[in-house]
Amino acid sequence: MTTPFESAVFLTVRGKYIPPSLESMRTVHNATAGSDQGIALARSMGDLSHNVFAPLLKSKQAGAEAGEILFLDWWQDAKGLMDFFRNENIVQQGTKLFPSINANVWMPARGFFL
Repeated sequence: MTTPFESAVFLTVRGKYIPPSLESMRTVHNATAGSDQGIALARSMGDLSHNVFAPLLKSKQAGAEAGEILFLDWWQDAKGLMDFFRNENIVQQGTKLFPSINANVWMPARGFFL
């Protein structure tokens, strides 16, 4: 039997952003992906959570650089995630955020749960 969590996928997106500062990136992000319309579309397609992280620049061990940002999202399933990112409006909005990204989709590893 498959639980809802087992069909969920985890999206990681890491990249250097286009806007000149973290504050500018926040403004552009919140006007696009973070807009009421963007949030409603994502949720309707199965986005369960969207978290945004900036690098800890005080630590040399952080492994990230100024100008990078990390998105971590849970989606109900891979189909909803892929359908969302096929949406032409979403693709256009993404070009305002990043010149290129490192995006990966992860799934729960069965048998590793207690």
